[in-house]
Amino acid sequence: MADKNYEAMSIEELEDEIHSLGDRRAAIAELQRAAHRVLNEKLCAQAVARKLESMSDAEKAALWQQLNAESIQSQEEVGTPGS
Repeated sequence: MADKNYEAMSIEELEDEIHSLGDRRAAIAELQRAAHRVLNEKLCAQAVARKLESMSDAEKAALWQQLNAESIQSQEEVGTPGS
């Protein structure tokens, strides 16, 4: 980014520049938050995949059974979609 000569700017130009920089900073912060969300999702998926790889078949079966039981319980609490 080229250096700007702030000394040569008027008060209005400096105010506009400061506002513009604030807008860009906010846009960059939103992009950064979006990138962090995706990174966190990918790291979580990677950790789950590694955990599943390290589990025995019996552990996987027990986990699957527990997930199914929770799913059925949740469905009973909120109802079946579309009904």
